[in-house]
This record gives sequence, structure tokens and C-alpha cells, in this order.
Amino acid sequence: MTPSETEELIKKLIEQGVTMVTAERFNTITRNAESIKAIAGDVIECGVWNGGMSIFLTKLFEKKKMWIADSFDGFQPLDAAIYEYSQETHTPDYDSYIRVGMDTVLANFDQFNVDTKAVKFLPGFVKDTLPKADIKKIALLRIDVDAYSATREVLDALYHKVSIGGYVVFDDSCLAPTIDALCDFFEDRGIIFDLKHPETDEVIPEPRQYNLPCGCYIIKKA
Repeated sequence: MTPSETEELIKKLIEQGVTMVTAERFNTITRNAESIKAIAGDVIECGVWNGGMSIFLTKLFEKKKMWIADSFDGFQPLDAAIYEYSQETHTPDYDSYIRVGMDTVLANFDQFNVDTKAVKFLPGFVKDTLPKADIKKIALLRIDVDAYSATREVLDALYHKVSIGGYVVFDDSCLAPTIDALCDFFEDRGIIFDLKHPETDEVIPEPRQYNLPCGCYIIKKA
């Protein structure tokens, strides 16, 4: 896509309510798009809501394979989660709001003229689907699962598949469950990481400060 086409797509996705992602968060991706295109591997989004960001990623990285992982049935029950977390923020009202069926996501893809034959859908909870998925290498991993355990489950299954120099974007870095999940994951493995601000690309010195913007990201190091 040309820059003007990219800007117009972002505008339409936001105006039509197909995404909750702000223009600034889209810009995190577009600003680094050429670097991501040069990295070996696929693009995968975990947690897609109406599919707006997935539509954008599929069009922007048209030469890469796109994977979409979502339950399409709301949150994973807490008693089915691998990890326990005392500050989990699940509520029935929010679960109802974010519960979007796969038929709706497919209809949105069709509305924006995306060929879903080029996209691999992984319906189900990530702890069940990702370990079985035939994903070899990842250039961009975007995590938007709104929960502690699910965030860790995604990282458990996929972080080692992210190519050197690959990007991991945490849409929910504004939420304590996500920040704690990513910090616990890396600290448990003794992995040094730099969490970057989505607008400035500056390294955030204290990730667990709980007042971060959404969309912070890391770049996998050698």
C-alpha cells in the first residue's frame, strides 16, 4: 500500500468501529513496517476483536503469511487458565462487549476486500491452539488478549519463534495484568528485554509502573 492508502485504511477502520486501536498505535506499526518486512517470518495477531488490526496487518504485510488466533467466544474461563493472577480484570459486562464471533470477523474482512484464503485462522483459546499451530518463524507478534494468563500462554508458545530483530507488540501494555505477565515471563527465563514506548520508541526504564500507554513493544535480540 502507498502511504496515502495506508492512512485512508486506518481512518476507515477507526471511523467504522472495526477497531479500538488509535491512529497513534497504528503508526507504531507503519513506522517500523519496512524493518518488519525485511525480517524472516510470518505475522500473527492474538486477540482480534472485530478484526480491524488484522485487516490492516494483512494488507500492509501482503507478502507475509498472516495468522489470526482468537477464541471468537470471549475470555477463557479463569479456572481453565494455566496461570493464576489475583488482579485479573475479567468482568461479565466486558466479556460480553469483546465477544465477537468468527462470522463477524470474516464479514469485516470481506467488507475491506481481504482475501481470507491467504489468512490462517486459529479459533479457540490460545493455550490450546498455538502449541499445535505450524508456525515456524515470526516477524511480528501482536498480543491483544486482555489477560495475564493468556498473555503468558502466547509468549510461552510463540516467543521462541520470533526471529532475531522481530517485533512483539503488547496492545494491552496499559493494563497491569499484561505488564506483569510479560515481566514475569522474561524474568523467569532470565531474558533481558527493552520495552519501548509506542510513540517515541524510547526504552521504558521501569515497565511495572502500571501507567504505560497501550501498544508498547519489544524487539527480540540475538
